[in-house]
Amino acid sequence: IYLPFITSSTILQLNTKTKSSITNDDTYRYFTLHLPDNIPQPNSNLIIQVSPDTSTTPYEFQDPDLFISKITETPTHETSTYSTSQYGADILSIPSNDISPNDAIHIGVFCHIKCSFILEAYLSSTIEIISEKQYTFTIQQRGSMLFEFQTRETSYNELQFVFNTPNIHQYKVYI
Repeated sequence: IYLPFITSSTILQLNTKTKSSITNDDTYRYFTLHLPDNIPQPNSNLIIQVSPDTSTTPYEFQDPDLFISKITETPTHETSTYSTSQYGADILSIPSNDISPNDAIHIGVFCHIKCSFILEAYLSSTIEIISEKQYTFTIQQRGSMLFEFQTRETSYNELQFVFNTPNIHQYKVYI
């Protein structure tokens, strides 16, 4: 059994971007987020996002992945409750019914090859989107927004995104 080099856990602050790096191939770096005792309930999801730090290395050479657990202090691909391993930036939404005040959230970031990354965690309220109604959202430059959809009508199966800005030159939409 191959065990990747494991580093000690770093405290992650809510609403703060943390820059870090992994200097060995096939390695995890661990963080712990302690949720406050005043989480706005019941509509706040915990969003955890990791993005390649392009100020150090070009984007195409970095691919940090996220592994999250409330139980295991060193979550891996095999032991995490939540995980995502998309190429490039990864974002996870932990639903409000799965977090509680004062929870310790353990986060593992894994890179196959050494990489630099930016990790952040924040609370985000759920917005109910109603069919036939138009909504406008603002996404900051180099930012992202996570949408989760649950349909109530079985006959409605269309989802449309319209981008109205001259400043968007490249965007990704995953469905």
